[in-house]
Amino acid sequence: GASTKFQPSARVVYDSREIYSELAALVKKPHYQFFWLQFEKYFIRKCDSIIVTAESDGLYLKSIYNNILEPIVIKNLPSSKMMDFPNTSLRKHLNISDNQKIFLYQGVIQHGRGLKIMIDLLEHFPDCVCVFIGEGGFTQEVLDYAKQKQCEDKVFFIGAVPYSELLSYTTNGDIGFSLIEPISKSYIHALPNKLFEYFLAGIPVIASNFPEMKN
Repeated sequence: GASTKFQPSARVVYDSREIYSELAALVKKPHYQFFWLQFEKYFIRKCDSIIVTAESDGLYLKSIYNNILEPIVIKNLPSSKMMDFPNTSLRKHLNISDNQKIFLYQGVIQHGRGLKIMIDLLEHFPDCVCVFIGEGGFTQEVLDYAKQKQCEDKVFFIGAVPYSELLSYTTNGDIGFSLIEPISKSYIHALPNKLFEYFLAGIPVIASNFPEMKN
């Protein structure tokens, strides 16, 4: 494709939505991690603004890169207009009875998101089911784990849905889960979109006891 040239007057904004040099996917890939660290270290100084989604991310960037601009915090707050969509009945669609509680997770289906922990809870709460909204390469492993635990009939995946319609599904949950596991610094500092989506939908949340989510 054609190369892109910035106009001399254009402002360059670095939108650091995670700590990219500390992503969970890089934990066992030190060469990739080193590359992205050097890449970020060089280019972050050429930006006119730095945006992060949590204060701790900004503090971390300042701790590893001296004399950078003060990061601006813009949290992942969904628009209240997302509540304008009519409710999509997960209970009717998935044949979940009214006396069963829905443990809800929405987001990428991947390692380190506490998905197996949710399934473990079904052993202790027999009147509950797990509903996962999203897609990802960890889906089959979660399904296999549910079969191993003999509770696959209580585990549902509905795939990705249009973001503008997401909260019409979220409102069906009885408890929203954001169980990020401490497998990387990026995860420890996480302040996931789903947390605010649960809040806007008005459902209680169980989240990891990490600094940003705790606050």
